[in-house]
Amino acid sequence: MRIASRPQRSCRVEGAGRGAHRPRRSGPRARGRRIVDAFVGVVALSHLTGALGCGMTTVRRALVLGMFAILAALLAGLAVLDPFHLRHVQWFVAGTVLLMLVLVTAALAVAVKLYAVRVLVLVLGGILALGWAVVSYLAIGLDDPRGAVSEVASGDRRLVVLEGEAFTIDPVFRVVLRAGAAGPFEQESLVWQGDPEGAGPDEVAFRGPDEVEIRTGGCVLVSQVEPVTLSVDPVHRGAAGC
Repeated sequence: MRIASRPQRSCRVEGAGRGAHRPRRSGPRARGRRIVDAFVGVVALSHLTGALGCGMTTVRRALVLGMFAILAALLAGLAVLDPFHLRHVQWFVAGTVLLMLVLVTAALAVAVKLYAVRVLVLVLGGILALGWAVVSYLAIGLDDPRGAVSEVASGDRRLVVLEGEAFTIDPVFRVVLRAGAAGPFEQESLVWQGDPEGAGPDEVAFRGPDEVEIRTGGCVLVSQVEPVTLSVDPVHRGAAGC
């Protein structure tokens, strides 16, 4: 008795049947085209994402990449709003915007059919992404960390007095509230901003789990702290509000 074997399913690559028995063209143009096609395939992440696997048309690949680009744009918008007052939020903004540029470039490169247009999209997208990465890195690097003058801790929260301000010559004192362990998700909120060339605060202290105070020039400035987002209200400027 002969048992018929189940036919194995195969993933057929689009266009493989028509040119499977044709000799591969050689020459600089053909090699350049194969390099571009390979780069597009890597950027499209077709070999890593199951949704972009076999049976999916070029239009669907472009749509999926476009949806990922929209998701990256939403994450970039969330990073710009910074609802949780992350200390290193600028790196999140730079990273999500760079990811969005790469995904948009990949989606357009997958969608277009003409080789010349595809090369143009890749070149322009690569220049834009590289330019954004360089500008972001330089801008964040120029924002030198300000020197800490003093620090008062209460649990995992810290009131830090800073001296100096990025892109300014005159010394400026600031008081910030930090929470969490040092790292990418450490939080920081401004509590008090001094006047240019003005004196620093006389004393900073915690007045409980949800209040902080700044003593400057005989004034006592009190602010409320939201425990989850670390939002501070109000943020004081100089000796105003005495």
